[in-house]
Amino acid sequence: MATHRITVKRIMSDIREVFPNAIETKMFELINRAQVQAGMYNVKYESAKANSISGKMWYTLNDVNSAIEVNKVFKVSFMDNDGEYRMIPRLGDNEVETEDLT
Repeated sequence: MATHRITVKRIMSDIREVFPNAIETKMFELINRAQVQAGMYNVKYESAKANSISGKMWYTLNDVNSAIEVNKVFKVSFMDNDGEYRMIPRLGDNEVETEDLT
């Protein structure tokens, strides 16, 4: 995995571009909180495959592999009847996409 380096000076400079009147102590507080939050999670990327069941619309990730701990799903693809994988689009804010059939 690649390591990305960024300095506090660079972060503060970027913040100053957007918020020129930002208080320095507040910026340090936010940077420290972000470091604590980033250290709380192990970053791992996993891939898994599951078989679909005819007529079943909802699947849990535990159905795939119970040893995988999932924090975020980046992509889901589904194999169609022609054997090709089709990507399922992500939904934002728990909105279900609907189609107008008229």
